[in-house]
Amino acid sequence: MNKDLQKVDFNSEWWVKHDMNTVLGRLLHWAYVASPMNGLTKDATLIQMQADIKAAQDLAVNGVAHLPKDQANDIVSKKRVLLSCVHPDTGEFIKFWGRTSAFVPMNLPIIAAMSLTPPTPFNTIFWQWVN
Repeated sequence: MNKDLQKVDFNSEWWVKHDMNTVLGRLLHWAYVASPMNGLTKDATLIQMQADIKAAQDLAVNGVAHLPKDQANDIVSKKRVLLSCVHPDTGEFIKFWGRTSAFVPMNLPIIAAMSLTPPTPFNTIFWQWVN
């Protein structure tokens, strides 16, 4: 095998870069998947990413592909974006405000408002409704 090629095993969790047996590895994986930049990806781009991954999987023999390193890294990056933007069971695209990557930007203002407004019945009911 050429040293410029990288093995991508589509039969395993090939997109996982970190050791998922350690707390630090899981935390780093979660931080990468939940990156707020992933949430800004448009649906058309997601469709293209899915097509690129499918094309790479079609090149695989018995689920294993040997791709140039740049292409292999690009495929892994695309898969990680799709992990935070596509529902794993239905395959549908998740709206921006419901994506994993939108958790902090969407909830931080709500949490701040819940914490900083006086605890009147109206404020409590209103912010719980918003939440």
